[in-house]
Amino acid sequence: MTRRGRGTVARLEALEGREAARREEVQARTWAQLEAARAQLAPGDAAAYRDALGILEEGGDAGGVLSRLQVACAHLGEGLPVAHPAKEDAEAWAELALSGPDGAPLTPPDPARVPAFVAYFEACGAWCDREAARVPLSPDVHRLARWGGALWRFDAALCAELGRQA
Repeated sequence: MTRRGRGTVARLEALEGREAARREEVQARTWAQLEAARAQLAPGDAAAYRDALGILEEGGDAGGVLSRLQVACAHLGEGLPVAHPAKEDAEAWAELALSGPDGAPLTPPDPARVPAFVAYFEACGAWCDREAARVPLSPDVHRLARWGGALWRFDAALCAELGRQA
């Protein structure tokens, strides 16, 4: 290899090293933000959150739980019946915040919208709590309602956490 070629390779390797370090830093910051949001959950929500993630991360249909939940909740349709002025914007932010490309930081919400987004996510969590308290519910639907409440409150906590850091 020529001297010029070795110099080009060395520069590329240096760039790759810096990019890898940047990605590791972003990943560490992202995990810290997610953990800070999770730490804000009440103990019951934290347990339901871990349960939901355990089933979802397991892949497939973990013992048929997801299939049973789909059947039991078919009457709900898409989304929750929670009316709130920030609903569309809050859901769009949540989708954007957590679905960036690898190596991208979590997207913080507009600081002016944080209170409205948190209020919407909390309202969704409260709706799930009401569903969990309804009688009669199958154990699967009760479990889903607990998951829903925990996941919505996690979204609220993450929104508040990222809003503070923005």
